[in-house]
Amino acid sequence: MSIEIISLVASSVVGFLFKMIAQNAADRAEQQRLMLERYTANAKSINEARKYDTPHSQWVRQFLVISFMGMALIVLLAPAIGYPTVVEHYESGIKILGLFEIGGRTVFETIDGIIAPVWLGQAVMSIVGFYFGQSVASRKHL
Repeated sequence: MSIEIISLVASSVVGFLFKMIAQNAADRAEQQRLMLERYTANAKSINEARKYDTPHSQWVRQFLVISFMGMALIVLLAPAIGYPTVVEHYESGIKILGLFEIGGRTVFETIDGIIAPVWLGQAVMSIVGFYFGQSVASRKHL
C-alpha cells in the first residue's frame, strides 16, 4: 500500500471517531437539557396543585390524608391488637407433563404479622412529598 492510501484511510477513521465522540457529547447535553425541563415542569405542576384552592379542596385533601394515614395505621396495628391476618396461597397438586394439574387447591391461613400492600407505601410517600416537599419523600432513605 502506498503512503497516500494509508493516510487517506487513517484520516477517515480518525475523522469518524472524532465525529462520533462529538455526537455522543451532544446527545448527553440534549439528554441533560430534557431532564432539567422535565424536572422544571414537574416542580411547576406541584406548585400549581398547591396553589389550586376551592372552598372544599382543603377538606378533600385533609380527608384523603387522614384516610391513607388511617389505613397505614390499621395495617401496622392490626397484629398488635389481636386482629388476625388471613393470607391466601395455592398448594399445587400433581402435574402431568407440565400441562395438566390434578389436586391443586387454594388454602387460607391465619398468620401473625403485617402484610402491607405495595400501593400503601407509595400513597403515603406521595402525601408526604406533596405536603413537605419531594426531598423529604425521596425513597433513598428507606
